[in-house]
Amino acid sequence: MSDKYAKIGRQFSTFIKHHTLFCIVIIILVLITIFICFPRNVKNLLYESDKSTVVEIVKIADEEANMQKITINSEQQKELFELCKKSYVRLNLFHKDYVNSNTMGYLIVLSDNQDTIHFLSSDIISINGIQYKIYGRTLSTEFKMIIESEE
Repeated sequence: MSDKYAKIGRQFSTFIKHHTLFCIVIIILVLITIFICFPRNVKNLLYESDKSTVVEIVKIADEEANMQKITINSEQQKELFELCKKSYVRLNLFHKDYVNSNTMGYLIVLSDNQDTIHFLSSDIISINGIQYKIYGRTLSTEFKMIIESEE
């Protein structure tokens, strides 16, 4: 039994010696895939501090295609930051400049470092100019519930 494993080990080491470049390329591809698909917490992507507040929320797209500024109270701001703490995104592999969906066109600006969050659609979000794909629908649906509770 141990001879069988020793033979497999020798074959594996011989393969690696002869195909070193191939093995390096495979390792690099695996690392890139992990980097792209690794879930990131939305709150950790923001530069905001504990004193940050939502400066403004602008509804960019809707059925009437007009812009609308939305004000939210401090309780809604706390809910929004809590939502960011429990939401996860991954890098969006293919950058989109425009989305045909009129349901989630919001721009959020935070104080202090002027962080910007732009909802392009219910599954694509842009944070400080970098696009991310949202895991699940929780972030977009709860965000709309927080915003629409005041309207």
